[in-house]
Amino acid sequence: MKKRKIAIISIVVALTILISSMAFQATLDENKLQNEIESKNQENEEIITIFQGNENYLKTTGDGVVRFDTEEYMIGEQSLEISTKGDRIPEIVRITDISPPIDFRGKFLKAWLKISDRSAVDLLRITVSSDNFETSKNFWIHQRASSPTAKSFQDNKWSPITISLTQTTGTTDLSKINAIEIKLKDKGKRPVSTWFNSLSLVDNNSKGIVTFTFDDAVGTQFTNAVPILSKYNYSATTFVPTEWVGRNARLSIDQLKEMQDVYGWDVSSHTRNHIDLKKNKNKDALENELIKSKEFLIEHGFEKGAEHFAYPFGNFDNDLSMEIIKKHYKTARIVRGDIETLPVADPYRLRPIYVLSYTPPELVLDRIDKAIENGDWAILVFHGIVDKNANDVQGKYLKSSFQKIVDGVYKKNVDVMTVSEVYNEFIETKS
Repeated sequence: MKKRKIAIISIVVALTILISSMAFQATLDENKLQNEIESKNQENEEIITIFQGNENYLKTTGDGVVRFDTEEYMIGEQSLEISTKGDRIPEIVRITDISPPIDFRGKFLKAWLKISDRSAVDLLRITVSSDNFETSKNFWIHQRASSPTAKSFQDNKWSPITISLTQTTGTTDLSKINAIEIKLKDKGKRPVSTWFNSLSLVDNNSKGIVTFTFDDAVGTQFTNAVPILSKYNYSATTFVPTEWVGRNARLSIDQLKEMQDVYGWDVSSHTRNHIDLKKNKNKDALENELIKSKEFLIEHGFEKGAEHFAYPFGNFDNDLSMEIIKKHYKTARIVRGDIETLPVADPYRLRPIYVLSYTPPELVLDRIDKAIENGDWAILVFHGIVDKNANDVQGKYLKSSFQKIVDGVYKKNVDVMTVSEVYNEFIETKS
């Protein structure tokens, strides 16, 4: 009898220890998960879901795959995989019965995701609704490979993407969102997969910002852009291929010094010889282009702008060059992307509005209005500012049209800042 009592007591003690151990492990796992979330997301970020299977998911159309992938993830132990079959039939997944409802007002949407082949995607969007999709608002991530947002992704790489209300369509009551839909559609040529690991909301910045940027050290930036901007005491950022400085029709060292010292411009890096970083895989060549261009700027007194970079041709899809850039620069700007949020999605993929020769000033000013309304960062990209003959030439923009944009910005009473100024005020403090 004593032996039986001792055995029972031993079992109870063992169970108690086991339960305590499980509870302790659960606490560790929960803390680990929270640390993972915080490491991938920004301060004061409201997590909607990290796709660990706690929500009500409903697959509504398509014959592709919708599943939890326990091999591809950044947070927790799985992500949500959505894969098409290459037949142009969309895959739609809904998260329903969200309780309590989520208030989207005054916020932008952020997602951590990966796309297998962006060139195969016809459409990728997140839709939110307050009434079971009788009304809805669409947050566009990807609309064909030519879309500006598509330019900010790397294939098969986890990336953060932020989507402002500026980049949405449709109407619903944002104060009480109770359903979310993800829609993926391919072009009908081959299947495509996307993985989601986090959806969250981030507070809008309290004000919109405009930044004028210029590429390629074109001489008319000094002769035409500086006088127009300086009328309102506006400064800008010029990204220069340092080996082009002083060449025919390019900016000289003296002009760059005046642009910085007198007019407050950033003089920043655009490599040495404007090489395509996506095509060059040689580490020595990349370091020569990326590091020596920064050294040139520092040696000539352009320290303020030397910490910032713009990708030639907007091409950044090269892990080796990205590694060097992240080591030596604080920000890097692509060439297309529409509107950047504040806080930014990724300081090494700053998304601008590319102003082409045929872009009407009214369209640029409309995007700036939206940026002001939603607390976004409107980064404008120009090359040369010319008096005439700008038609159908990407690198030239009419002086008269540029004047309309600058005059319009002034009338809106919006802050105009250089890249380094925005970094110092809005990005560095949140890094």
